Amino acid sequence: MKIIGLACKTAEIRGVVCNISGTILNTARLAANIKNGKLKYISKVQSLINILAQCHCCINSVGVVFIGNVDAKSGLVLSAPDEMKKYVGTDLFAVAGAVTDANVVVENEARASLIGEHWLGAAKNYKNVVMLTLDNYIDTAIMVDGQMCVSKQDFSKMQVTDENGEVRALNDYISAKAMSQKMEKALGRNACREEYLEEFLSGNKNIYNTLLDFSKYLTKAICKIKDTYNPEAIIIGGEFSEWYPNFIPFVTEQMEKHKINVAVEKAKFGPDSACIGAVYLCRENT
Repeated sequence: MKIIGLACKTAEIRGVVCNISGTILNTARLAANIKNGKLKYISKVQSLINILAQCHCCINSVGVVFIGNVDAKSGLVLSAPDEMKKYVGTDLFAVAGAVTDANVVVENEARASLIGEHWLGAAKNYKNVVMLTLDNYIDTAIMVDGQMCVSKQDFSKMQVTDENGEVRALNDYISAKAMSQKMEKALGRNACREEYLEEFLSGNKNIYNTLLDFSKYLTKAICKIKDTYNPEAIIIGGEFSEWYPNFIPFVTEQMEKHKINVAVEKAKFGPDSACIGAVYLCRENT
């Protein structure tokens, strides 16, 4: 049995092909600018399904995950943040079904990320765990006693006060989109992640302070999650989780300072956690 897991993100579409045990057989991704229009974005999703399917003679199921609230029964996107709102009402079953005869399963991205990490990743040994995804929009998923929770608090709109006394949503401080803008401002020009990281490691003070500030706001989010759900662990996923080795020392120091006792771990599959979760859901629903 071979399964495609697809994650539809704001700036790219990521995909994996796995066997029934979750072993990754192939990966691919395509850049996708949502500003180019809905039809072009959907075309990219379908192209990636075709690319992954061409490498394997038989695909049994395709899992598609999307930002926002997704109805697993109808396949419809019910709600989405900000610039993704134009995709509300999109039928993900129809999008995938146009290029494959395989069974199609859909889910919210953060939920799929936690499902994937609980199956084979960093959350495997926890029954009470929260996934915090740091993509262009932050999102959370909750597991209690080994079961996924339907309702949750929207932490992206959590209000925080910065050092200047300005109150803004948490998404403006710790999302991958916000951090890309802050890194660009700190460096004085746009650059790729590898160059920002090189600047950080070489001691660039502005980049260092940007990541330090990020860690302070992330710690506030961790504290709120701890107070709300009291999980055994919080798993950091999404695009900005790739910075985990660099920001976790700052976060650990802040947590010790404020006496916050909870494990904070990096998602094993990083930005591909949702793809792995989509594979698991296909496996269970085929």
